[in-house]
Amino acid sequence: MNWRIALVLCISMAACVVAMAGIEDAHASGLIGVAGGLIAGAWVIKNSAERRTGGSESRTASAALAPGDDDGAIPRAIENDASARLRTILDFIHAGVMLIDARTHSIVDVNAPAARMIGAPRSEIIGRECHAYVCPAERGRCPITDGHAVVGNSERILLTTKRGQLPILKTVNCVELDGHPLLIESFVDISERKAVEQALAETNAAVTEEVRKLRSMIEGMEEGIVVANAEGVVTEINSWILKKVGLTRNDVLGKSMWAFHHNPAVADRVRGVINAMRSGERRQQFVVNRDLLGRHMSLRVQPIYEGDEYLGVILNVIDVTDLVQAKRDAEASTRAKSEFLANMSHEIRTPMTAILGFADVLLADDRGIADPAELSQAAQTIKRNGEYLLGIINDILDLSKIEAGKMTVEQLSCSPHQLVAEILSIAQVRASAKGLPLRVEYVGQIPETIETDPTRLRQVLLNLVSNAIKFTEIGEVRLILQLTRDDSRPVMQFDVADTGIGMTPEQTERLFRAFTQADASTTRRFGGTGLGLHISQRLAKMLGGGITLVETRPGFGTRMRVAIDVGLLEGVRMLDTDEVVNHATPAEEKRQPRFKPNTLADRRILLAEDGPDNQRLIAHILHKLGAFVEIAINGRVAVDSALKAREAGCPFDVILMDMQMPVLDGYQATAELREHGYNGVIIALTAHAMTHDRDKCLDAGCDEHVAKPIDRTQLIEAIRSTRRHATEHVTVDKQADTSGSAV
Repeated sequence: MNWRIALVLCISMAACVVAMAGIEDAHASGLIGVAGGLIAGAWVIKNSAERRTGGSESRTASAALAPGDDDGAIPRAIENDASARLRTILDFIHAGVMLIDARTHSIVDVNAPAARMIGAPRSEIIGRECHAYVCPAERGRCPITDGHAVVGNSERILLTTKRGQLPILKTVNCVELDGHPLLIESFVDISERKAVEQALAETNAAVTEEVRKLRSMIEGMEEGIVVANAEGVVTEINSWILKKVGLTRNDVLGKSMWAFHHNPAVADRVRGVINAMRSGERRQQFVVNRDLLGRHMSLRVQPIYEGDEYLGVILNVIDVTDLVQAKRDAEASTRAKSEFLANMSHEIRTPMTAILGFADVLLADDRGIADPAELSQAAQTIKRNGEYLLGIINDILDLSKIEAGKMTVEQLSCSPHQLVAEILSIAQVRASAKGLPLRVEYVGQIPETIETDPTRLRQVLLNLVSNAIKFTEIGEVRLILQLTRDDSRPVMQFDVADTGIGMTPEQTERLFRAFTQADASTTRRFGGTGLGLHISQRLAKMLGGGITLVETRPGFGTRMRVAIDVGLLEGVRMLDTDEVVNHATPAEEKRQPRFKPNTLADRRILLAEDGPDNQRLIAHILHKLGAFVEIAINGRVAVDSALKAREAGCPFDVILMDMQMPVLDGYQATAELREHGYNGVIIALTAHAMTHDRDKCLDAGCDEHVAKPIDRTQLIEAIRSTRRHATEHVTVDKQADTSGSAV
């Protein structure tokens, strides 16, 4: 090897090795020492060459080594020794070295590490184009020779015979010897580093994805999340809590979490817990409740540990306002229901005492020596208290229907003046007993008729008027009617004003709640179940309006207002006050119709009823009006009796069918009769008074429905109305016989 080439090669290699010593590779740790050896070798070669030439730089390598030079033996040996040492050094280092002809790109020489990386002997490598192994993608456009670029510590590809493409870190130096340009390429295998980088990149990507998922999950939570490190500095926070406190992420991230605890007591509590966690006390969590911006918040402190090392804390903030309110409502509801049950016990037992007591009075007069007036008073007391109990049951049923969504309202044409007259007729008795005037006032013109449910409106108004009378000792009670407009639609207002005890603000807050009264103490002066106003409010809303408290003052009275939708009033006559008074008909005359003794004469009635008391009562009512009554003690007897009478040619005009009986109930008995082609009238008698119960009876085949306890007027009217239906059935049967198509 020419000493100049060797010198340049050593110096270049030294520079390359020093440069590559800075890379993060397992092989680079010993390269700096190798660089020192290369420089020393280059110094030896240089000195030996200078001694041979006498320090002259003008002689060429060929002249210095020409045969016949008497002094050439020793320098040649020195040079050969230096070349051997250089070869040893180049083969010893871990970096691959390749000497390339810059003009032809052919490989002049390689060291052993380069040959090992390529996977071929030096003899096969030398003479081949460098791009056959190094940077194959740059063949024909070499950045060094074609682009005059400087390459230092550049990542490139080395083609190997066994390992395929091998990533390398390459440095190229350009030298010129005797006018001949050369390239010295030195490179190291960085496949391990690339594998580590790839693994690290994949790990970072996975971590980044997990962080993204975690942050997305935290952002989507309907609760607050705050993460702080061991020093209490906030490292993460979600938008939920930021919105609650009115801050941004930049306001909080990187700052102490204690800066945002405005409640010193809570902050001290949490700080104590976190200090205990930091000192090694392995608490799993800690919960504290606090008020934040008028909301009830639950703050949970969850420590973060790695082994025994405390790394930080997660603060979980949950808005429990609705839960707290629900708990309070549940507790209030429980208290209200307990009070209601106690109240109901009182309200039921009181009239039952009167009923049972006066029943004993009647039974005790077995010899008929009591004063008829006393007996009449006892009967009236029993009837009055029985009606009161029935009112309680109806209230409970109404509430049940409303809560179940089974309550329905009708839209019928009715007279508001007549409705008010009926209410006055009913309520006047109680008002007169207390010496209270009960007055009706009309403001402006009132429509002759309105579209609403008269039964439910009467129930609402009667409840308010009854309450006004109940809570008034002196003064008066007024019912005021006025037609107004709400959003361009006509609205009927009924104001009930009294001069009674009035209410406090605390009492008005629970005015329309179920099972509650203004005075819930056990020593209250006034009775009642606490359902009336709640039911009335719900009914008023179903009628397209509602009930509002206009005014109240303790000791001065109360004014309540019922507003309902009255439908379209086009073509409806409007009445002045005088016309209204003359237009109203006393309701009492209509309330108790009188039936003649022969009202039901010649009627054949089958009474299917299993209760002996009800058998005697209903049969007694019907017998007094001239009806023939046959009793069936259960549904099976009823079916057999009805079919037998039809076959005998004397069918019953009406069957009164109790829907709950042994052997065969009313539903089954009615269905069986209809299956046998029975077309006679069947009226259902049932204690189930809800709308869906009536529909169930009609679906079973009944023609009408009468609820228990039996209202005498309603029962008789139902039977009287069936004569027309019975005639229709007979007509249909005759037509069927004429046409030849029997049923």
